[in-house]
Formats: sequence, C-alpha cells, structure tokens
Amino acid sequence: MLFKKIVGLTSGLVFAASFSHAVMAADAATADEVVKKVQEAAVKAKDIAAKGDKAIEEEFNKADWKWKDAYVFVYTCKDKKADKMVVHSKLAGKALKDEKDKSAGGGKPFFDDMCIAGEKKPKGGWISYEWEKDGKPAKKVTYALAVEGSSYQVAAGIYDDKAKVEDLDKLLK
Repeated sequence: MLFKKIVGLTSGLVFAASFSHAVMAADAATADEVVKKVQEAAVKAKDIAAKGDKAIEEEFNKADWKWKDAYVFVYTCKDKKADKMVVHSKLAGKALKDEKDKSAGGGKPFFDDMCIAGEKKPKGGWISYEWEKDGKPAKKVTYALAVEGSSYQVAAGIYDDKAKVEDLDKLLK
C-alpha cells in the first residue's frame, strides 16, 4: 500500500514538473518573433525619431513591445559606439560605455558590439553575451537593428544556450 502511494506521488510530481516545463517553454519568445518585432519597432521608431527620446520612451514602454519573456529596448549609438539607453526596464537613462555583461571575471563591455551588429546592412545583426536570468548569468542572443536616419537602434533578445549568431543571422536574409 505504501509502495503504491509513493509510486503515485512520484508519478504526479514527474507529470507536474514536465507540464510546468512545457508551459514555460511555450512562454519563451522565439528568434523569428524577435526578428519580426524588432523590424516592426525600427519602422515605428523611424516615424517618431525626430520627436526625440520622450516620444521614443512613450511608444516603446507600451505593452505592444513586450511579449512572452521578451521586450524591445531602444538605445543610441554614435560612431559605432554605445551612447545611452533610452528604453529598458533596468538601464533606461544610463550611459552604456561602461556597462558590462554578466560573464565571469567582472564581465565584458558588449554594447559597442551591439551597435556594430545593428548597423549591418541591410537588416542588422545578432550578438551573444551573458545576461542575468533568474538571478544567474545566462547566454542571451539579441537582434539589433539601426533606425534609419537617426542614432537610435532597437533590439530584443532571447535566452538560448544552443543558439549561434551565424545561424541566427541567416534568419535576416
């Protein structure tokens, strides 16, 4: 009798764990979704860029630019160097030149790489870096795209241990 209870309880826990994992996976944004959303964001940003940071903030802080576990963020670049974060839940208003990723050894600067990727013609590019997820460093890949006629770039990313920038860049063809 006790054995049956243990087997039943164990089976229930295994089912619950696998179900919650499936639900979490379904709530994860995909690379294709990121590309689509960032390209839409670049068009919208181009339309309002002349109005400045305030207009960009108002637009991109809307729920339309947040989905599943992803969000569009906006920053500026000058001469292929990161300048400042305009829209981001934690970094808005910060200068980016000294911002580092969350990799071991104190992190490495990566926003300049994001500016360079965003300026790749004709559709921007992806970069990989370590960022915080659930309190721990995790591999994040982000698609960046320059906003035509301005210093703004728009970007969004996903956490994916297996993703390769070279493969993701092929989505942009």
